[in-house]
Amino acid sequence: MKTDKLEQFILENRSGFDDLEAPVDLWPKIEKELAPERTTVGLAKIFWKAAAVVVIFVSSYYFHDFMDNSMADNAGLANEQQTESYKSLVEAEMYYSSEIKFKKQELFQLTANTPLLQKNINAELSNLDDIFIKLKEDLNDNADNGEVIEAMIQNYRIKLDILEEMLQQIKVKNAKNNHHDKIHNAI
Repeated sequence: MKTDKLEQFILENRSGFDDLEAPVDLWPKIEKELAPERTTVGLAKIFWKAAAVVVIFVSSYYFHDFMDNSMADNAGLANEQQTESYKSLVEAEMYYSSEIKFKKQELFQLTANTPLLQKNINAELSNLDDIFIKLKEDLNDNADNGEVIEAMIQNYRIKLDILEEMLQQIKVKNAKNNHHDKIHNAI
């Protein structure tokens, strides 16, 4: 087993480190210098905490109400089936947007030293964004909403699949490089 120089030095000079001990009355002196803990809670502090909780609940209620109204205004779809498909689009958009953002950040962290690869990734994702914009225009034209919504969700899936595949390939490549470096350093 290999030991580094610091560890070797400590092992060889251990007796030199063990000759000093702390004075017996050191800890009581430290305790006297410490400030006593405050155990009282002010009434104003409790009031502000309660007010913050009330503000959070009221604002979340109005936000929820606003979102319900804006979805109803934006979803000018004719029947119940179209409304359900529009709601599924909104849910899918929220889910996939957050997943895509997370995967893209992770991918860009792993490829920080290869700006050309990042540029190519952005170009591919930009192409998918252009297709999505066209699909959104079709949805606004009310052209067969069910198929357009399904195509929009499929666009999100493709984008997420591309990012996941790239992440997987880069992680495999990095693992191989790390394994190669370990073998090289062992030699």
